[in-house]
Amino acid sequence: STSRSPTRSVWLECFRTKNHLPIYLEFISGEKTIGLEAGLRIEPSNVLFKRLFRFLFFFSGPATVDADKDSRQKCLSQLIRYAKKEDYAYIKMQSWDYPYEICNEGLPFQSLIRKEYIVDIRPDLAELKNRISKRKWRYIKAAEKKGMTFHESSSPEILGDLLSLLEETKTLRLSKQYEDYHYFYISYFTKETLYELLKSKMARIFYVKKDHHIICVYFAIAHNNRAYGLFIGTNHEAYDNQV
Repeated sequence: STSRSPTRSVWLECFRTKNHLPIYLEFISGEKTIGLEAGLRIEPSNVLFKRLFRFLFFFSGPATVDADKDSRQKCLSQLIRYAKKEDYAYIKMQSWDYPYEICNEGLPFQSLIRKEYIVDIRPDLAELKNRISKRKWRYIKAAEKKGMTFHESSSPEILGDLLSLLEETKTLRLSKQYEDYHYFYISYFTKETLYELLKSKMARIFYVKKDHHIICVYFAIAHNNRAYGLFIGTNHEAYDNQV
């Protein structure tokens, strides 16, 4: 059986709109909880399209008590049964931060290839320097000599600079033959979502200034001494200097 969990997620609440409603699911097998899942109910604005375009969206696969393939398969099977029972048209599931392969054996799932990079900054500064190439360090030193400085903030006031620089980044990427480049690559992100994440203290902004002008902005989720980078916007000068 599948039921709602009373848990509330700050992350999901930042995405709440009239048509994007957080949903919390608990997967139960033999009176035992085997997994949890949380996502969004996507409700069409036009009620006439409800049967065709009403669906469930998840940013990740299910979190299971036992980290084995069989448990994940059971959760996905239950999820499909639940979605059919509640008349959802389909399920969409991303996996940017999911540590396991989403099992689709015997299930009507389509898979898309994605890549994710993890930067481990736990070592001390000396060891980190040894891991960075000499060419990268030359870029860092050159940027410092040109008066570029690094800053950190959680103020929503910088969101305007971020969005402007994201547009510049998009123009730069498209000029380099990157087709269909979208800086909001994670579904349902908006300016309002970014604001809510900062307001909830879940996110931080890191940025570089030169001559009192912000030339690069990095937006990241920061929680429990870990950071998950989401978006980075740069202008021509920052791009050319490898900021």
